[in-house]
Amino acid sequence: MRTYHKTGFRLFALLIVLLFCSTEIAYSQCNERSVILVNGRIIDGTGAEPQEGWDVKICGDEIVEIGPNLSFSSDDDRIDVEGLSLLPGLINMHGHLYANLGPPNGIRNRLSYLKLYLAGGVTTIYSPGEFDANNTINLQEKIKQGKEIGPDILTAGPYFDHAPSQVSWIKGISSVDELQSQFNLWKDKIDGIKVYTNITGSELGRLVEFADGQNLPVTGHLASLTAAEAIDLGIDGLEHGIFGMPELFENGFSPTSTACRDTTFDLSDPSVEALIQKIIENKVYLSPTIVIFEAMLPDSEPVAPQWKQYISEDVLESVLKLEEMLISNPDMQNCISNGLEKQSKLLIILKKQSQLTFFQDSFFRKSSVIENSIFCLSGSLE
Repeated sequence: MRTYHKTGFRLFALLIVLLFCSTEIAYSQCNERSVILVNGRIIDGTGAEPQEGWDVKICGDEIVEIGPNLSFSSDDDRIDVEGLSLLPGLINMHGHLYANLGPPNGIRNRLSYLKLYLAGGVTTIYSPGEFDANNTINLQEKIKQGKEIGPDILTAGPYFDHAPSQVSWIKGISSVDELQSQFNLWKDKIDGIKVYTNITGSELGRLVEFADGQNLPVTGHLASLTAAEAIDLGIDGLEHGIFGMPELFENGFSPTSTACRDTTFDLSDPSVEALIQKIIENKVYLSPTIVIFEAMLPDSEPVAPQWKQYISEDVLESVLKLEEMLISNPDMQNCISNGLEKQSKLLIILKKQSQLTFFQDSFFRKSSVIENSIFCLSGSLE
């Protein structure tokens, strides 16, 4: 595996923030007005016991002091967070910024998603493929400059796919020359590469070579290639877990199958066990996106109960229509439920047999840890 010098997915940022949240610390005197969060429960994410009644001092965009009974001046802003929990800013490893609004509005990038991510405690997103990649990069820069409010953005830029793509608005490539041309256009602007469902073996192989030269990780939403083939060609990550492993689906996979055509396969089957070992041996990371499928179920509970207030009316209308369509289809509900069960079992197997990293979306589904919580926004620490 290569070392990612572009701060890749900035996983080190989470570790840094955890260090800040795990012990009592103090730094240099703040020369500007501070914000003090007092009487909170500190959860550092390491598995350590929460620290009850601790305070967090924020100077500008940095956490400068953590501990019990911190001193503060009359000029500081003091916010009582008793009964709430504070934890490190979360990193969403599969967070797009575009929405399909349906006719006549079509697909577009949405500013409203930025605040929705923050509402769920997500302070960094990795966007694996965008409808308007230039717009995403512009948003990335505006957030860095403080001109927009939102999470830090890491992006794979445009999708890399063979023409014609199964998604009409994805500009596919027809040759390795076109592939290299698209790569050269984006290589200095992006944080990773995302291949899509029609990519060929020769194209993926060359793309991995190009990406290696730039220390860019390559991930994929697969269909034309099996997960095993992609791993042999050097792919670093697999999106959507079992739903991005075509060899596990009896009739193949396509986006129109809504990622769950056949989920009746046996995880103890020798072919499945061989794939699991290939994933482990090659240290391929998984982004299972369980929450995407959970959100399609009628009992899904959002982390932010007021999520509707964070997105625009046109996006909300589109989301509610999709939700109604999915929930009203019993076959789809059975399929998603069955698929999620298999997905969870696969992740448990991989976790037990390896030290692999699993990346998960984190702001739709409620958990006992983050219910009734507020979040340490890590600011410049990420």
